[in-house]
Amino acid sequence: MSEQQAGEIVSAAQDEQGRGSYALMVDGETLGELQMQGEPRYAAILQRGEDRYLFHPTLEPPIRVDIRKQGAGTDYAVYNEQEAGDGNLELHDGRRYRWARADHANLSWLVSDEGGQPLICFTAEGDFMSQRQATISLEGQARQLADLDLLLATGWYVILIYSQSDAAESALA
Repeated sequence: MSEQQAGEIVSAAQDEQGRGSYALMVDGETLGELQMQGEPRYAAILQRGEDRYLFHPTLEPPIRVDIRKQGAGTDYAVYNEQEAGDGNLELHDGRRYRWARADHANLSWLVSDEGGQPLICFTAEGDFMSQRQATISLEGQARQLADLDLLLATGWYVILIYSQSDAAESALA
């Protein structure tokens, strides 16, 4: 796999519980901002241009995250955990992406398309538990994806849930 370091996720502001705001940046451009909310537990908002997407998790294993465009009556996407640390993201139009731990020792995760083609690799930086930052490597067609910001936000969101949730403690071990 020939990864290209393309971006980073930067913690813009954060409190002691890890709630805060994260800028999703690729090639120096901010694609969106993920804002972790206090209530309901682990809820978040993705600001994507003028649109806002609400992330609502169910933390009982298996983890499920419903992603809904604000004001819409149906889900835009749903993340379903398959195993601790692995899962699938299905978009409203039927497209699917696979999310999996790539390297347990180095805290990295990989997002692939339905055919298994790698698209995005997240690698935690430094002391992840206190800094909550990562680098992003993009593969092949990833830069052209219309939902790149949503994939980045969902991947990062799931990483944050696993890092903070007792229900997912084993996925980080």
